[in-house]
Amino acid sequence: MVGKVDRRERKVGNQNFKYAKEVVDFSQLIMTISPQSYRYMQPQLQLPSVRHLQYVRSIVLRLDYF
Repeated sequence: MVGKVDRRERKVGNQNFKYAKEVVDFSQLIMTISPQSYRYMQPQLQLPSVRHLQYVRSIVLRLDYF
């Protein structure tokens, strides 16, 4: 999480930002339960974007399908 603050201070974008698997799993769980509460919590906890979660979910579904 410190990396995101560091990038903001250096005025560098968040492209290629790596989230820990636990953070992504937690985010997926909260997003599944309540998307509205996830959007509220996202800026405070520096969670992945909704689009990133959709991307991760699509990759997992493709890998589970085969």
